[in-house]
Amino acid sequence: MDNIRKQFPELANIGKRIWNKVYEETHLYHLTATYILLDLQQSYEACWRIHMTKRCAQMLLKYESKTITELYETGMLGHSVYSHILELIEKKSLKLEFYRVSMVHGHLKAIENPFDLLPLFQSLPNHEKTRWQTIMKAKHRWFQPDQILLEKGQRVSTAYLITRGIVECKIDAMPIYYRLGNIIGIDALFSQDFLAHDTYRVSSGLLEAYCIVDLLC
Repeated sequence: MDNIRKQFPELANIGKRIWNKVYEETHLYHLTATYILLDLQQSYEACWRIHMTKRCAQMLLKYESKTITELYETGMLGHSVYSHILELIEKKSLKLEFYRVSMVHGHLKAIENPFDLLPLFQSLPNHEKTRWQTIMKAKHRWFQPDQILLEKGQRVSTAYLITRGIVECKIDAMPIYYRLGNIIGIDALFSQDFLAHDTYRVSSGLLEAYCIVDLLC
């Protein structure tokens, strides 16, 4: 905030209370963005690689465009050659930005099986892992953004093992986030009379999870 005040002196008259609110909200956005980034990296590894490759290619094309322009301005490139190269760069940039980008032929890979992402089962022997995967398959569910999983004060009848996506719980206006490998409503595994202390809802996109409450019954 001090850096912002130095860069924008006209904001110096804003009161401390407003600055604190701005800081709290900025911190909240940063925290949310961090968890979204971690979820993308861990839960959608193949998609993440495609996205980062696309961004790197765009940066390289931007650098090449700048270099070609500098060469043209020095007189080392003729106008026709410069125009042709610049047109090729612009077409490629346009394709990267607005068209679908896919894996290179021969390196196609389906989105990771959600069960394989869970650290809970990764150390099991293959036969045990296969057995649990069969059991968990029927428990697999998708949930929409902002959908409530557990509501404050209501009896918890289902526990959710998260594989992709983020679950948010607000305590005293400060959110707590849960993602890959976390279990929401774990107390339901040990008591049928447990009441949710807070409301848990799906945050920032779809949620993929396993309903595991009756597995140990």
